[in-house]
Amino acid sequence: MIEDENKKVFELYNRKSDVVRCPYGRAIVREKLDSYAQAAVNLYGIISRSDFVGIFNEQNVDQTTEEEVYILLLPLVLKEGWYGFYKEYIVHYWVFEDLELAHY
Repeated sequence: MIEDENKKVFELYNRKSDVVRCPYGRAIVREKLDSYAQAAVNLYGIISRSDFVGIFNEQNVDQTTEEEVYILLLPLVLKEGWYGFYKEYIVHYWVFEDLELAHY
């Protein structure tokens, strides 16, 4: 029962219908963002999209936005499942097993 609720929450914030083609010339940025997202959730478990974008933009010439992070990473979220989006956060996949961690 809880598992079904968690799956519904995941699907609410990671909608398949939101997937779009990678904008031209942004594939390399997508790869970097994916590496940063995996590192961030491994280190922190949960990170706000705004903090994530700030870290990324400080360290890279290619700049991004919170909206672009969602657009570029959503296909990888749905394919690989290493992390996901929850409200305004990027969270490690295990957070969806216990959503109280996200609220904490």
